[in-house]
Amino acid sequence: MRPYDLGYISRLTKVLDSLILHKGEVLITTDGTVGRISIVTSRTAGWAGSNNIARIAYGTRDFGNGFLAAFLSTPYGFHQLTREIYGGVVDHLNESHIESVWVPTPPPNIQTAIGERVVRAYEIKDKATEIEEKAIDRLESALQRRVAG
Repeated sequence: MRPYDLGYISRLTKVLDSLILHKGEVLITTDGTVGRISIVTSRTAGWAGSNNIARIAYGTRDFGNGFLAAFLSTPYGFHQLTREIYGGVVDHLNESHIESVWVPTPPPNIQTAIGERVVRAYEIKDKATEIEEKAIDRLESALQRRVAG
């Protein structure tokens, strides 16, 4: 996920609290291109997400959400998520579809080992995105100065 042209939502919006993303949540797209998986990172925590994104917190174990995101990103997890999509023009996925997914439960130490790596990968990806955005800004500024000068 690489958001751009971000809009802003008034803090007076009545449903704003239900749209706020919380660090560690697993996000699943539920409308349009269904079944895309992401994790809310330090960078995206506090952002508002549309009501077309399911938010899941997987248990209380450390890095359990990273393990869940990894599993749902596999072909087996993805096919379970998308097996009952519906909609004539725009595909939809609802809560009962997500709840019906069977998630394997390896020992907690294996879930943690996998989950830690997944969460770290999302955080590193965010850092790479920040570096890229700074590089793009510097290049565009240099090009603007060259065109103006």
